[in-house]
Amino acid sequence: MSQIKQRFSAKIVRFIVFNDKWGPKEGEEIQKLIYFQTNEAKKGEKDERFAEMNGDLNLDCSKPEIQTIINDIGLCECVVRFVKNFGENEEVKSVHGSKVRLVLEEVEPDFWMCLSLSVPRSVIKTTLNKDDQIEQQIIEYHDEELNDYFVKLLIKQIYETFFLLNGSLREIWKQKLESLHALRQVCSQFFGWFLPSIKAFSVNLIELFGAIQYLPLDNITFLEAQSFVNHVMFCDPLCEHIMFLYNEQLISSSLDLKNTRVIYRYLVSVIIPEAASEEMSESFRTRTKRKTRYVKTGVRIHLFGVKKSLLMNIYRSVHGTTVVLFFSDKDTSTSVALSKCDLFMSSRLHDLSTKLGEVSVRVNSQEQQLSYSSHQDPLQPDFFKFAYFNGSNSAFKSNSGSGGILDHRKISDSEFVKLIIDIESDLRTVLSLKDASNVIEIVAKTTNESWLVVHQSDARTIFSLLNHKNANLVEASEAVALHMAKQFSNILFID
Repeated sequence: MSQIKQRFSAKIVRFIVFNDKWGPKEGEEIQKLIYFQTNEAKKGEKDERFAEMNGDLNLDCSKPEIQTIINDIGLCECVVRFVKNFGENEEVKSVHGSKVRLVLEEVEPDFWMCLSLSVPRSVIKTTLNKDDQIEQQIIEYHDEELNDYFVKLLIKQIYETFFLLNGSLREIWKQKLESLHALRQVCSQFFGWFLPSIKAFSVNLIELFGAIQYLPLDNITFLEAQSFVNHVMFCDPLCEHIMFLYNEQLISSSLDLKNTRVIYRYLVSVIIPEAASEEMSESFRTRTKRKTRYVKTGVRIHLFGVKKSLLMNIYRSVHGTTVVLFFSDKDTSTSVALSKCDLFMSSRLHDLSTKLGEVSVRVNSQEQQLSYSSHQDPLQPDFFKFAYFNGSNSAFKSNSGSGGILDHRKISDSEFVKLIIDIESDLRTVLSLKDASNVIEIVAKTTNESWLVVHQSDARTIFSLLNHKNANLVEASEAVALHMAKQFSNILFID
């Protein structure tokens, strides 16, 4: 007898956008539907077929896939109405099934986004008889591995990106003269492009917290960078805001924190990787002699809390710096302003990029030395892991990279991330931390005998994982406190 065990992670089965106030009469349920996408379609046909179906007002309700979507919308409405019976402010979370999890979020008043996901499972195949090849299959579903809080964060991030590039669903509907057909077309164009790019369950901590990586600079270098930003701002009166980054690390932004977070995530997940990949190609090097260029110009964006839209222009240096200029959309002829900014930036950005690169290398080297000095054995970089998040400015810091290197985009599958998701979910939902002055410390032992210590003070939170199996509770707390003192000597935590 032999056994083969296969592990299947959760995956998105369906994604739906709908308005629960539309189509109130029986037989008009399809009028609620704005957009849907499902992974049940045949590969290669999905995007084209669903784009056509979402733009069609007369969807055939007799088709099984359409009827399934209508049933899901009906289930969502039932759940919403049931929960609202207990109070208008009650939060609607999810519907748990044995094989499928349905998570919904009201992204705007009356507008909902719904993710239907398959529950993670293990399939154990047992061969009872070698000669007859008789197989017995056992399926185990792991419902506890799918976290509602994380899925809701994913939905919110999808909506924030949609809002950034298109505006609110209700405003689009009004601008299109309340045409459902036109609204469906806008959603189809965006989600058909954006959803396939989402790696739903390859999540790093930066994406989980909606955090920003800041580039730490000394005083002189920061003043040089800020002087450069100020001069660019005054190149042309059309320039209203600016963001300045080096290698996916933020140096300066004149936008408020929420809009900075949304645009930063869009830049580091979509724009910068594409631009960096192109710059590394041999064809780009041979045909392009300039060290700076505009990657994108005239991209209309919408900001939260701001009624008017802006034109986003992204300027890159091959040395890794990115300058994002936000122009007023009153004058669509921005070529003169772009030329002025290009003339100034091309002459200054090369030297500044070199200095920023030197600072980045020096900082990473210092962080590595500090990380290794905190371990009992420098050959065991996993002895102590930490992740720090500051909610007041969305700053993030961690030593949980691969081999001790601060590459936060490579830790998505670690147990540490899963633990953080669970603890953060409890802090946000179970404890309902609405008072920013809370001081909380959690000490727990994991199933693999490691110690997890969570320390929250005001808007700052540190998650620490100590791989010291023989330590007791007091020793674990003292060891974590010692490591925190080394890593965060310049940060005040209220005890």
